[in-house]
Amino acid sequence: MSPFMKLFIVVCISLFTAQVNAVDLLIEDGLLVGAQNIDVNGELYDVHFVDGTCAEVYGDGITCDPSTFPFSTKSESDAAVNALLNQVFVPPFDYYDEHPEDIRGCGGSALPYGYNCAIHLAYDVDPGLVVISHVTNFAESSGYNDRASSAIGTSRRYLPADWSQQSQIVWSTWTESAPAVFVLASSGTFECDDIDQASVPASATIYDDPTDPFTTLEWYLDDTPVGTVLVGEILDIDVPLGDHLLKVIGTTSLGVTDEHEAIVSVVDTIGPSIQASLDEGRKKNEVLVSIDATDTCDANPLVDATAGIPVLDGQVIKVAKKSNELILRSDGLSLVVVATDASGNTTVEEVDLQ
Repeated sequence: MSPFMKLFIVVCISLFTAQVNAVDLLIEDGLLVGAQNIDVNGELYDVHFVDGTCAEVYGDGITCDPSTFPFSTKSESDAAVNALLNQVFVPPFDYYDEHPEDIRGCGGSALPYGYNCAIHLAYDVDPGLVVISHVTNFAESSGYNDRASSAIGTSRRYLPADWSQQSQIVWSTWTESAPAVFVLASSGTFECDDIDQASVPASATIYDDPTDPFTTLEWYLDDTPVGTVLVGEILDIDVPLGDHLLKVIGTTSLGVTDEHEAIVSVVDTIGPSIQASLDEGRKKNEVLVSIDATDTCDANPLVDATAGIPVLDGQVIKVAKKSNELILRSDGLSLVVVATDASGNTTVEEVDLQ
């Protein structure tokens, strides 16, 4: 994919308004294997740590190919390894800063002064040699400070071209980052607006190659297709209560695809609405009970109502004294209605006899 082709998901348009550049660590089985969104001279990159020869990491397995190097000058390459030093091996990522043995390719036995991990980046070749920048991450117990090659000065540093796996030394590969997708914060949560669900208007902000623009977007909810639209169109997706995986796959005019996903949450935090009254009945000394409880998200909220005794909607109660009938005093008679929806939200309404 062209480095210019990048696809964002935006849910409800206002999910976020600015690109987020927070560094994310890539961890597999407890090992640090790379990081995303590293700022190198104002551009975002993803980095992966890889063992192998130069030809295996930066070529076809036979020849070390400088055209595959992400940076071609010492200043650019040094800036990249310094970005590792200043953006990855710092708080809040203290664990891997203090435990370089848990960086992929840098395990094995500790050196006399403790573990360290030297991460190399190739930017040029000389006959039989690879020209590199590198950053060395030392364990806290070693007593050494982490350092990058630019601190050494302007001299070129080399590794043999056929150099391969060695404990505590690893290559790094760099690619331009795709922008961050979804800020998983309160803006990723939607209030239920229909029975057991919310309608989520989903669209995508596109950063693409004008020679091969994105044309269609396929949307999936929990891996189930929910619709395909043209770029620029908004798709309203009915999302049930709870947490769900929303995914979009964009396709360019030449058939190149890119996809992104995130969690969307639908919640019900609003209690039922209650309409209740005590009104004079058709006959003297009768009171008509009226109760109506509705909820946006729950078709049948639970209703508990009392007017001195438990009552129901439409029930007629007598308030006058009469032989063999229940007697309720009309003065001070009130109706208390408690309605609770399936999410546990409760509303209480109290009305007096009119």
